[in-house]
Amino acid sequence: MAQPPQHTSSTPADWPIGYPCIAQHAYRDENIDMPAGTRGKIVRTEMGYAQVTMPYLEPARSGFVPQSYLQIGTTRKYGDIHVEVPPTLVNSPTSAQSNIIWSKLSIPGTNRIFYDRAQVQIRPGPSNSKRITIVSEAEVPGQARGSLEVTIPSGVLGLDVGTWVHPVIEMMADGSPHSHSYTRLPIAGPYADWNQANSWALKIEFELDNGSWQHVYLSCSNPYEARTPQLNWPGAFDAYGHGIGIYRYLQQVQLDRHSKQAWMYDYGLARIKEQKFDFLTQTITPEDVLPPNKIVKASSMKTVGQMQAELGQLGLNAFGNPGQMDQPSRGTRRPAGACDSCYLHNLGGRNFHPDGVRKPFPSV
Repeated sequence: MAQPPQHTSSTPADWPIGYPCIAQHAYRDENIDMPAGTRGKIVRTEMGYAQVTMPYLEPARSGFVPQSYLQIGTTRKYGDIHVEVPPTLVNSPTSAQSNIIWSKLSIPGTNRIFYDRAQVQIRPGPSNSKRITIVSEAEVPGQARGSLEVTIPSGVLGLDVGTWVHPVIEMMADGSPHSHSYTRLPIAGPYADWNQANSWALKIEFELDNGSWQHVYLSCSNPYEARTPQLNWPGAFDAYGHGIGIYRYLQQVQLDRHSKQAWMYDYGLARIKEQKFDFLTQTITPEDVLPPNKIVKASSMKTVGQMQAELGQLGLNAFGNPGQMDQPSRGTRRPAGACDSCYLHNLGGRNFHPDGVRKPFPSV
C-alpha cells in the first residue's frame, strides 16, 4: 500500500485547497481508513497526495490520500457533495476589498456566467435595515469611496444580522438583460451600454439549520434614483452607475479616466480564477483570468432622435406630453419639472419640443 510522503516540500497545487472531495475507492493505511464514498475537504496537496479532512467519519479525522482515489466537486452549484465548510476558491471573507478573488464558472450550453466571492456578513444599516457590501471602489485621497451596498429585505428566510452569506453574480454571456436584473432598468435607456448594465443579477446563497442550501435574488430598491442630484446630470441613475460599473469590473476592463464623470462608479479590475469543469472526469481546475489590458471610454448618451426611434420600435409613443414624474425629483431636475422621459435625453434635448420649436415641455 502506498504511504503518504515523508517530506515537507510541496509542488504547486493542482487541486484547489478548500474544495470538497468524495472517495471514489476505499483507501487504507496505518494512519487512515477511508471507505468509498467518504466525504471530505482538501486542506493541502503534496506530490500526488491530498490531505483531506473527513468530518463525517466517526470519529472525524484527517490524513493523506492519493489524488487518484478522490473526486472533487462543488457544494452550492451542484449539490452533489456536502461538507462542514462550504468550498470556495476565494480567500478570507475578512480580506481587504482589493484582495477579493472572484471564482468564475461557465456552464456549457447556457448563456450565463457565475461569479462568486468569499462570504460576507449581514450587518445593521440605517432605519433598522440589514445590509451587505459586495465590492468597494479603491481609496482615492480627497474623494468619496463608492461601494455596492445591498439591502437584505426583512423577513427573508429569517436571515439575521451577523449571518454569513455567499454573494453570487449571474451575468448574461452575450450582454443581454437578465431576467432577475439587479438594476431593474427599463428596456430602453439613454446609453449605448444600457443592456450591459442590466445584464447581471445578484443573489445570496446560505445554509439553513437543516443543512439545505437556499438562495434569493436581490435587486435595487429605486432604479431611478440619481446618485448625485446636485449635479443635475441627465441619466445619472445610481442603478445604472452600479450596473455598468460591476459589468466593467468583472470584464476586467479599465475606464478611461478622462471620460469618467463624477457620478460614475469605477471598481477597478476584479481578480478572477475561472473554474474549468471537466464533465467527463467530474473535476474542477482553477485558472487565473488575466485582464485583457483594455481601456474603454464611458458610454456616450443617445440623441433625442435615437431615443425616439428606439421607443417607437417598442410600440411606445415618444412624442407629445410624457408621463408624470416622481414627486421627489421635481426640485432637483433642470429645467424644473422635467419629467422622466425628458430626463432620459441629453441636456439640449430636454428643451426641444416635438414640433421643432426650442421650448420647455409642459409640466404634467
